[in-house]
Amino acid sequence: MAWSDQAAQNPGLERFGEGGMSEDSLYLNVTAPKDADNLPVMVWFHGGGFTALTSNTRPFNNPQALVSKGVVQVSVNHRLGPFGYIAHPELSAESGYNGSGNYG
Repeated sequence: MAWSDQAAQNPGLERFGEGGMSEDSLYLNVTAPKDADNLPVMVWFHGGGFTALTSNTRPFNNPQALVSKGVVQVSVNHRLGPFGYIAHPELSAESGYNGSGNYG
C-alpha cells in the first residue's frame, strides 16, 4: 500500500506517519475490496488539533481491517497549522468579508 505524503509539520512528528512530508498534502487515501459495489463507506479525519499528525498512521488507520469486512475506507490528509489555517491582518484586509483563516 502506498500513501500520499504527510502535511508539512513539526519534523519531529514525521515518525508517526508513513511517507515523506510535503506542502502538497491534499489527498484522499481510498482502500476498497475488489469488485466494490454498493458497500458502506467510512471517512476518517485524523486527530492532532489541525496542527499535527497524519492519516498515514498504521496504528490508528488500518484500512485492511475494514476492507476485510466489506467496507470502503477513505482517510483524509489536509494542510496543517499555518499552511491550512493562517490568519493575518493583511489577509483579512484584502478579503471580501474582512477576515482570514480557517479555524477548523
